[in-house]
Amino acid sequence: MKKILFAAMLALLLALPGSASAQGPLQPLDKAGLASLLRANKGKALMINFFATWCPPCRQEIPSIVKMNKKFAGKVAFVGIAVDDARTQPQVRPFVKKMGMDYPVYAVTGDLVETFQVKSVPFNVFYDTKGKVQLAGSGVLEDEDFEQVLNGLLK
Repeated sequence: MKKILFAAMLALLLALPGSASAQGPLQPLDKAGLASLLRANKGKALMINFFATWCPPCRQEIPSIVKMNKKFAGKVAFVGIAVDDARTQPQVRPFVKKMGMDYPVYAVTGDLVETFQVKSVPFNVFYDTKGKVQLAGSGVLEDEDFEQVLNGLLK
């Protein structure tokens, strides 16, 4: 009985969308999904980080995002969006685990790339607590600047 219960729980866990332990492609995030995410995090600031496994500046920035996720827990929601193509998509889940990305990570969709006019990564979008975009752009934020931006979103 315990083996059956354990197997059922494991199967359920592996079936969860966006779960870091799940196999297969990441759940995509489109404009409708983003709207749902904003509603679910009402009253919190939100940071969206577009990244790629093959991007050295992304690998440089992600540890700062992980650190800020811990520091601003409950006040700011963090979301990663992998822009990897079909060739590198299988590397995303191991990359997420290796980098310690303890926040939701989704696959990119064309409508989000168009919405934010993402042309290079890393690309970050910052929403204030009212769900309004306050800052969007590419480049790596240093810890001090990153923290300043997040504190500004919470005012």
